[in-house]
Amino acid sequence: MKKTLIVALILGLALVFAVGCGGDSEPEVEVVEVEQEAEVTTEGTAENGGGIQELVDTQNEMFAAISTDEMTISVSAEGTVLTYTYVYSITGLDADAMQDALDSISAEGQMMLTAAQAAAPEVTAVILEFLDTEGNTLGTSEFN
Repeated sequence: MKKTLIVALILGLALVFAVGCGGDSEPEVEVVEVEQEAEVTTEGTAENGGGIQELVDTQNEMFAAISTDEMTISVSAEGTVLTYTYVYSITGLDADAMQDALDSISAEGQMMLTAAQAAAPEVTAVILEFLDTEGNTLGTSEFN
């Protein structure tokens, strides 16, 4: 139950970034209830498959369920760093404005890091990156 709440908190924060930095259009958000029957682990090991990779897999399942034509979210791990990638297909997004918006919500980024560390204590940093559909960076920020 605790892990489900942590993952839901991270998902909520991810949506804050998506809505807060997504331009003028109001995204359509569909609330998706995800049931998870899993043993709560605080540290990942090769034997139990928990920790960071389990968190990444669970979040990507949730993000896939809420992706829209205008935006997709995914998370990946490199070592102990989680990278949340937001890809926007909305045309006319200004990279400077996106970076300014990202810089203005640093408290939420720290909350996202704290929530990720509660689910997988080995997480040392969270990177948020905003891209257009061609892979051009619109904004990026790291929280550690």
